[in-house]
Amino acid sequence: MRGMISMEQGIRKKNFRIEIDRPPFVSFCVQPEEVRNQIRDKDKYQYHTKLHKSSMPNIEFFHKRGITTSSHPADWLNCFLPLKNDVHDSVSLISIADITSWTNKKAFLMNAGQGGTEYKDFEPFAIEEMLRHFGLYMLNGIAPSPQIESKFLPQENDQAHGNDLCYRVFGSNAKLRHKQFKKYLASVDPVKPVPQRQTHPNWKCHPMLLHAIRVSKAAIVLGESLSIDEQTIGCKGRHPDIQRISYKREGDGFQCDSICTDGYTYSFYFRNQPAPNEFLMKGLSPLHARCMALIKQLQTQHHKIYMDNLYISARFVRFAWMSEQKVMISGVARKSGRGLPSCVYQEEVTKKEDIIRAKWTVKAAVLKGDPMVPGMVAISIYDSKPFYMISNACEQVKWIKKKRDVYHKGLKKMVKVPFMRLNVVDDYNKHMNNVDQADQLRGVYRWDTFMRKRKWWWSILFWCMQMLQTNSYIMYRKYMEIHSQEPISHLEFCKRICLAWLDPHNNWPRHEKLVARNRDKEQTSEASAERSVTTSSRNSLSTITTRSSAKKLQPKKRARRFTDTSLHPTKGSLNDRLHQVQHWPIVTSVSRSGVCQLHRWASSGTKRKRGNTLFKCSYCDVTLCGKCFLTYHTVADLEGMKMALRLEFGANTSDDEVEVSG
Repeated sequence: MRGMISMEQGIRKKNFRIEIDRPPFVSFCVQPEEVRNQIRDKDKYQYHTKLHKSSMPNIEFFHKRGITTSSHPADWLNCFLPLKNDVHDSVSLISIADITSWTNKKAFLMNAGQGGTEYKDFEPFAIEEMLRHFGLYMLNGIAPSPQIESKFLPQENDQAHGNDLCYRVFGSNAKLRHKQFKKYLASVDPVKPVPQRQTHPNWKCHPMLLHAIRVSKAAIVLGESLSIDEQTIGCKGRHPDIQRISYKREGDGFQCDSICTDGYTYSFYFRNQPAPNEFLMKGLSPLHARCMALIKQLQTQHHKIYMDNLYISARFVRFAWMSEQKVMISGVARKSGRGLPSCVYQEEVTKKEDIIRAKWTVKAAVLKGDPMVPGMVAISIYDSKPFYMISNACEQVKWIKKKRDVYHKGLKKMVKVPFMRLNVVDDYNKHMNNVDQADQLRGVYRWDTFMRKRKWWWSILFWCMQMLQTNSYIMYRKYMEIHSQEPISHLEFCKRICLAWLDPHNNWPRHEKLVARNRDKEQTSEASAERSVTTSSRNSLSTITTRSSAKKLQPKKRARRFTDTSLHPTKGSLNDRLHQVQHWPIVTSVSRSGVCQLHRWASSGTKRKRGNTLFKCSYCDVTLCGKCFLTYHTVADLEGMKMALRLEFGANTSDDEVEVSG
């Protein structure tokens, strides 16, 4: 460690008589307090708003999502990456249901399925099947295999890499479905136009990146100490923005600047994205402009942020302090071009006796009289060579006593050896590794092990999902600690999520409760509306289905008549049309065509031809032509635009015209 000196050597320099008044960090968060219930003899918690210095989980965020100390790890990850969209959730921007819908839509646009040119037997993916494939990659991170398809074999056939669980849940058609999954997986709506690469270089993962930043910021209450450093996403695919990175173990790929605390990634900014003009116009470099964009996202003032020599400069320290967040910066600085005063320079020596004489020499200077940054400190310490630090976060410069474990040959055991270290260096070593912790937790059970990653956006998508998994584990661990509960290990946490995604009916207790609750609601509503519906058909209806039951799943029975009441976006019986799950066109019948229901409704009372079509919605079981398919599933107020639709149909449809969606 730098800045370290043995107690036997003695301190060459006395403590500096520097005392600088720094503004305190003030932040409040909800924290639990355990109380004893004498009536029921159970431990309960009362929550109070208290001051805090370290990062804490946002109790309100997790309690709204039903999280308790006994929640399953999959429920924790579901808070960061939900299965389905919730209208009452204003934080989440994307869900597994959205990815499922986009994947099925991409398959339809690539002409897969009935009447298509490729994979004529293709069937749309269900939410649970998408979870199963993602869980497969999670399993490959825990127990890597050179070929992920080898896990589809039973263990008796492949004792090294075969997996009986995967063989059972994926079925005999596993390799074909996995090939379709890899081909049609989409993390963005394929119907939306492609933006310019100069403004949105990572557009294929843009919704997931925005969601990750938003939910990560909402789930935590930041503490005093943070760090900013780069994160590397390895990629071997083709992309013009892939950087040649020889100094990182990850290798070539993408880089982003991240702000982290205790291994939790709070926010990030990719380097291939254009730097914000707001800070470029003020004379900052693109690197410092991205850092200021991260600092601007902080909710409170007077944070202490630690950086390495890539970021630190006296000019940037001034600029960060003058921002609205009043951030204090501390870290290692380079000698040239970073605003260090010449009085702290130390000449590097090469002779052994000169190195011994100069070792642990400390020089410090305080900037006085600067109204913008009060008391900025510049320090130089001679270790094997001189290194420099700039800080406006330390209140004083002094030596502190530390202890470390050293093996004693005579006693043949580890003993505590005292030593001295400069307090500025000790704070830097303690808080600077937040980003490294995030990389370590994410990389230890990485999903893309042995994966060539030919598709560049797969690298970013998997990195983002693993980052959310890491954030969920850190919040789980902190939540259990403040509730005086023993958390499980990181391996066990990842393992339980993997098993829950692969086989939720047997390894995810809350999943069964949600499915049973939805099934009971559907049974009650269907029994009151139509008594002739059989029990088997009612029990087969669930929001999440298995791969085996997806083939037998029939469209949900609902009112077929198009009226102003049934088309109401919230109260109508056809309000499921606005849900972004499994809405994709299928062929009704090759021999004959149907009537577009939206044409019939809008043109009621007229003599206009009501557009014929060969297609219907796979989920809604409603015949729709190509023009009306998108309108029916996206426009909430159809009643308000009824007259406009009637005029459009009357202007564009003749008595002999038949509309067929391709």
